[in-house]
Order: sequence, then structure tokens, then C-alpha cells
Amino acid sequence: MKKVFKVLGWIFAVFIILGIISSFGGDEQSSSTQQEPSSTQQQSDTTTETLKGTVSQLNALAKAKMYLETMPFSENGLIKQLESEGFSKEDATFGVTNLGTNWSEQAVRHAKNYLETMPFSEKGLAKQLESEGYSETDALNGAKSSQADWNEQAAKHAKSYLETMPFSKKELITQLESEGYTKEQATYGVKQTGL
Repeated sequence: MKKVFKVLGWIFAVFIILGIISSFGGDEQSSSTQQEPSSTQQQSDTTTETLKGTVSQLNALAKAKMYLETMPFSENGLIKQLESEGFSKEDATFGVTNLGTNWSEQAVRHAKNYLETMPFSEKGLAKQLESEGYSETDALNGAKSSQADWNEQAAKHAKSYLETMPFSKKELITQLESEGYTKEQATYGVKQTGL
């Protein structure tokens, strides 16, 4: 019987020693077999600390956030962009609606981006923003809040037209008015070209 207790004592001692060894080095082995979360998952985790959703929904949210950090989007435009990348409509909608984004501010940002690349009238810019998926209210606000000088926009637009084809003064004023400029803005714009 003493031999049994002695053997059990040794077995018990071995388990204690193995337990101590695993507490010092065992985590290294188990942590090396665990995969690191992807940057998308890490971004989702930081974005959605309390938000619950499927992996695909959280990835859609992370991707939507990434897009808005680089360029402006309307809510509808961003949902369509995510869908074009393979997210389901439901996952894309989840991602975009959980951003907490001020879409009116996005419209202003988008309007300013457009004005950096080409001239627009206020009405023309609002229509362009609507075509990007902004509501009529956000599009109008975006154009108004862009702080554009509409007379200068008309002058740039008139010059741009004259670079592509000849116009009479009256014809160019009419063309600018069809782009949404007021009569006064169109007249100012054409006058700046020397016509």
C-alpha cells in the first residue's frame, strides 16, 4: 500500500511540475497557434466595440468607414459601392447605417471636391450631388455651403466652353443659363472671357 501511495505521490508531483512549466511557457505555444486578427477585423473591433453583427456586417462597416476616410459619399452611394464589391444589400446597409455619419456634411465635402475639378452653377452642382444619391435637401445644402463664388464659376465655365468651340456672346450666355447660372452670373462669366 505504501508503494501505491509513493507512486501516486510521484504522479501528483509530475502533474504539479507540468502545471508549473505550462504556466510559464505554455501560453507561448498556444498563442503561436492562434491567428492574429486581420486589420479589417481590428478596425471593425475598434469601430464596433458595443455593436453586434455578423462578420460580414462588421466588415461592411469597416470598409464603409475606410471609404469615408478617403472620399465623400452619399448614404445611397456608399451602399451601392459596397454592393458592387460583393456585400449583400443587407450587410452593406448595416455597415453604412451604423457609421453615424452626417450625410449633409458629406454633401458639402463632395461639392467642394467637384468644384476643385470643374466649374458648376449652384443648381448644376445640386443636381450632380442628387445624381450621386444625396437627398434633395442635402444636395442643395451641399451646393450652398460649398462657399463657391458663382460668378467665378460662370467665368471658368464660359472659358471652358470657348476652349472647345466658338460661341457668340448671346449664345454663350444662353448656354451658361442652361447649366443653371442666373442671367447675371452668365453675363458676368461671358464678360470675363472678353466677348
